[in-house]
Amino acid sequence: MYCLFMIYLFFQPLNEGRRIFKFFDPTLGEPLPEKSYASDCRIFTPEHPENYMYNVYDATFDIHFVAHLFGWWFKMMIIRDVKVCWICSAVFEILEITFRHWLPNFWECWWDHVSIYILTFKVDLRSLWMQHAWHNLRCLYLQLSLC
Repeated sequence: MYCLFMIYLFFQPLNEGRRIFKFFDPTLGEPLPEKSYASDCRIFTPEHPENYMYNVYDATFDIHFVAHLFGWWFKMMIIRDVKVCWICSAVFEILEITFRHWLPNFWECWWDHVSIYILTFKVDLRSLWMQHAWHNLRCLYLQLSLC
């Protein structure tokens, strides 16, 4: 049934397909609110009612940060070479800086690039997960060699 529905939807004009999906979820088709990541780059914000370091808190618990975190972990589990993963991450950061003029969400505060991404999570996750992965592989090798 799903395949038939998707085939039917594939042959509809774009506006008709959007209208069909809007039947299932009325919030579809509405423009998403844009979030600026570099509008206020202060670390300490004493006037904010929720948190004195709200900018850092907001950047740390953002969905894009979580996606980066799992992306780094997944990349480490696949590539398993620290130098190659560092090169991939550096190239990705350079691409973010290069294409800021195309996608405004790529604009980030200086401390977002330096402190959160590079110094803390990338270093810790790479070393932690590489040690974990190699330890598991070594244990698997030892178990297989004992058979």
